[in-house]
Amino acid sequence: MLLVTLLLVTLSVQSTIDHWVAERALDVWNNEQFMRVVSQDIEIVFPILVEAIETNLKLHWSKNVQQLTQSVKNLLQELNPLLYKRCLNRLD
Repeated sequence: MLLVTLLLVTLSVQSTIDHWVAERALDVWNNEQFMRVVSQDIEIVFPILVEAIETNLKLHWSKNVQQLTQSVKNLLQELNPLLYKRCLNRLD
């Protein structure tokens, strides 16, 4: 659980810095094993992810990163729409 949290924090921080790194970090979401691990610790990882996703959508200069980020957002909203909304409300 700690490893997943650290990985997600790293991915979320890196995805806001460089567009190449961001694209690679966002590609991780295509991995089924990664998704299983995220699903197991969903209450812990969602707040970290929602903040990073919303920041990328608002501030990242790369349109490709914004599109990939929107895809991850859609995936997470489908995975647990209520939790995503609750995390989003905490950001306001």
